[in-house]
Amino acid sequence: MKKFITLSEKIESHGIMNESKETWILGFDFDLDYNSETAEDILSDIQKRFKKLYVGHGSGGKGFDVSFEGPKKDIMKVKKYIEKTYKNQLNSKYTNMYLDEGTVTKPMTFTFHSTTNAKQFAYDVSNAAIATANVIGKTVEVPLLRVSSVGAAHRTLAKMSKKSKGKLTESAYVIAEWVSNTMIPTPIQFDDESILLECDSADTIVDVNQSLNEENQVQFQDQLNSSMDSFKKMIRFAYENTK
Repeated sequence: MKKFITLSEKIESHGIMNESKETWILGFDFDLDYNSETAEDILSDIQKRFKKLYVGHGSGGKGFDVSFEGPKKDIMKVKKYIEKTYKNQLNSKYTNMYLDEGTVTKPMTFTFHSTTNAKQFAYDVSNAAIATANVIGKTVEVPLLRVSSVGAAHRTLAKMSKKSKGKLTESAYVIAEWVSNTMIPTPIQFDDESILLECDSADTIVDVNQSLNEENQVQFQDQLNSSMDSFKKMIRFAYENTK
């Protein structure tokens, strides 16, 4: 009997990991006495509440730090809870969240006015050692980002693509992630018309998507990509659900 290969199996066979399999690291620094009763209560709460994501804690002096790891959607829930519940005890300037080094992100596609510009961009990306870039005519694919910070990689790619006069040609949601990370408003093309996605709207789209379960994320992103009217409806939906 012929065996049919599923899309997920095909993706994994090419070494491209689904976002749900990416491991994210989250760290907090608490500015209070490690041996205090308050510290004990906080540690007890977050260890029980986020048992599967909790990595550990430690102290090198007065305060103490706590770390978590897991899928981005779950890690975002931890981040929102701790920042809301213990905002007065946190030393927020030391809060950090990043993609675990060695994990793989989704491929990204850039389009340029000429093959010369495309080749220059691919050379710059590969030379910077942040990705392996493939040139296909005037298009460049950046399939395997192996970096500790997706946001930092996006910002670097933004500078390089601007230098070579290129643009990101991706789905609406991927562009929303891009704008949220780079803080660079970017147009989204729908057939013969386009809309400029501003930073605030991009942040709202990403926040709402991360709050949805996997099935609803797929539906939400499909609606974003469907048409200009559908995209605008999803923008309104996103704002209504972040109030």
